[in-house]
Amino acid sequence: MASKFNDETVGMKGLNQVKDVVLEKENSFNNVKVLNNKSMFKTIVILISFIFIFAGLLSAADKVSTEKKKQLPRFLDLGADKCVACKAMVPVLEKLKKECEGRLKVEFIDVWKDNTAGKKYKINSIPTQIFFSPEGKELWRHVGFISVEDIYKELKSLGYDFSSKK
Repeated sequence: MASKFNDETVGMKGLNQVKDVVLEKENSFNNVKVLNNKSMFKTIVILISFIFIFAGLLSAADKVSTEKKKQLPRFLDLGADKCVACKAMVPVLEKLKKECEGRLKVEFIDVWKDNTAGKKYKINSIPTQIFFSPEGKELWRHVGFISVEDIYKELKSLGYDFSSKK
């Protein structure tokens, strides 16, 4: 049992603690010649509890790895609600969201309301659009208004074809 499970296969810290307790209980089973029904029942309850805890750890690890697999490329528009060119981007963003649902994450940040975002993304003018890979690497940046067609064209040149609806 000890060789099947480790931090690498499950990907969870604390697994060794659970494993040590289970092995300790297993060793105590081997060292005891006769167990009365009461102590046997307690040991079985403890082992079953650890199995459920361990199953929860596996489930959590699986969920984390699934979420990593589902990461999408991201299109971020940084602007302001009261900026004229930024307002013109609203229907463009809505169309992108609708046409690329499940394939592209489309977001808007108002840099006048969240001034930390302007610093974080090094924004000098608005609107600014940034395209990120699924891993979070910035691949492309544009300043000013841009049409959906021009966005698709630019993203296609980067190897991301969102122009066809899937």
